[in-house]
Amino acid sequence: MTLFRILLRICILLALCNSNGFSQDLLNYANSLKYATFLFETKQYQGSAIEFERVVFLAPNDTSAKLQLIKSYRYSGNYTKAKNRLENIFPENINSLPTDFAKEYVKILLHDYQYDNLTYFLKVNQYLSFSDAIGYQYGSLIMQNKWHEAKIFKDKNINKLSQFNVFASLKEIEKKGLNDKYKNPLLASGMSALIPGTGKLYTNQWKDAIYTFLFISAASYITYKSYENNGFSNNTIIFGSIAVSFYLANIYGTHKSAKRYNQRINHNYTHKAEEILLNN
Repeated sequence: MTLFRILLRICILLALCNSNGFSQDLLNYANSLKYATFLFETKQYQGSAIEFERVVFLAPNDTSAKLQLIKSYRYSGNYTKAKNRLENIFPENINSLPTDFAKEYVKILLHDYQYDNLTYFLKVNQYLSFSDAIGYQYGSLIMQNKWHEAKIFKDKNINKLSQFNVFASLKEIEKKGLNDKYKNPLLASGMSALIPGTGKLYTNQWKDAIYTFLFISAASYITYKSYENNGFSNNTIIFGSIAVSFYLANIYGTHKSAKRYNQRINHNYTHKAEEILLNN
């Protein structure tokens, strides 16, 4: 923490103290709540989490402070702590969380990609509105890149989904996912088997495609000339083995390359959907 931030916090604490009289305890509930709220509103989430812990300790029945505590941990990126505190605050049944806490739990599950647990929670929790429940379910399908399943789910629940805050943004991602041009790994492998390097061209790897074509062509030509001049000599076998090895490796590599291409597309969509849902 920088010296400036330390001094800023001291000044704020003194100001809070002055506003209520010097005799008042600086760390009492009221001042702690004001300070925690200030830190939260200025997006100093690590600090607000510490202060809201104090507030919750001083006022165990302050539900609003508990919610801000969970949000502070989540906004600071400490999802594990946010989940643990939720389970500590509601030890009896995590599946019966009140609405605002349920939304926080949903976002934690989405961040951790716990889709099965999320689906179950959305089914059994009675406090989330139906539009929110199916909205998050729709979002989870998009995050999993289940485009056709997401479309069927959307068409079936369109009336309620239209009430979900970020439905329009999620629908746009679904539309792009359905229409995006994924690469077929088998087609890519087949192209490389026929003409080395063409499969890499198919997956937009131009440099690798040129290198592969030139290397395998050169190795094949040297093998042919060696056989033409010397028959099955050691050189012929060596160069032939190199050519065949690179030929087979190119086919396998092209198959993997097509899969990685598709994974990059899916990861991009997953990240966009996650960002939309977590900021909702």
